[in-house]
Amino acid sequence: TVADYAKRLALFWDFVEEEDLEIAELGNQTQVDRSMAKYFNHLWAVGEPHNEGEKVKAAFEFANPDYSNAGHLVMPRAKRALKGWRKQTPTQPTFAMPEEGAGALAARLHDLGDDEKGLWILTALSTYMRPSENCKLQIGNILEPIKKSKGNMQWWTILLRPFEQQLLTKTKGFDEAIALDDPRMPWLGLALGRLAKKRRTHFLRQGLSLEAADQQPLWSFSQANMLVSFKEAGKHLGISWLTETLYVLRHGGVSRDIALKTRSLQEVQRRGNWAHQGSLKHYEKHGRLQWIMKKMGSNNLNLGSSWLRRCKAVYLGS
Repeated sequence: TVADYAKRLALFWDFVEEEDLEIAELGNQTQVDRSMAKYFNHLWAVGEPHNEGEKVKAAFEFANPDYSNAGHLVMPRAKRALKGWRKQTPTQPTFAMPEEGAGALAARLHDLGDDEKGLWILTALSTYMRPSENCKLQIGNILEPIKKSKGNMQWWTILLRPFEQQLLTKTKGFDEAIALDDPRMPWLGLALGRLAKKRRTHFLRQGLSLEAADQQPLWSFSQANMLVSFKEAGKHLGISWLTETLYVLRHGGVSRDIALKTRSLQEVQRRGNWAHQGSLKHYEKHGRLQWIMKKMGSNNLNLGSSWLRRCKAVYLGS
């Protein structure tokens, strides 16, 4: 629990730094309260469930007892934000997005002329990345294969949180890599490589240096914007119950690979960056995939399957 609290506090302080929020000292309850409330609003906007906010609050109070119920410092704005968050996101089961569902959503976004978001969806499913990790990818995080190499270096790779960025992953690590070796989407690495090249060229034309361009976002949209499009696509397809949170893609990728025996439990654990195999119990939902697919309906399943067969040509432009 203490280790989990430390991770959540690290993410909070990352947010404070990224948003340039002012907290002169921990005893300044007004500044702390405003920052915590903004963080809660941010987590709600990107689709996190309210229990994430409750855990952050508990972590902060554990590290700073003066803000606990027995302390003399209070956070009324944060408390009010958390109360509203609970009303907006009542507790509900987290489903696993089937591969066909991800394909159907990507097909819908293609119809709207938004292939980049469709590629984001398939990347999330294949890599198990958390939504925040996926949305924070930088151009330079996409690494080309090494010619005449062996093992994972022969694949395109995503390098999460390079040491140079001085930002930890949620599991408190640097330089965590994900090989884009999905046998069901072997084209994914090249598609991301082409997107990275396109985005790099865009920023170079704006006068940025190569180093600065590689530090720019890989995606042209925010996590909050991605969630809106995700929900709208789900509503159009009649599967709103399955698109309440972007985390269904992380659950879906794990469930797919275990159900199809694409990867072993150990490989899934490494790919998903879980410290303990027991954590997979919260994500691995392959037993419910059949029920979910039946509820999605044959039209959506056929749409998704059809799109997955032809999306390689769409994303690679060939």
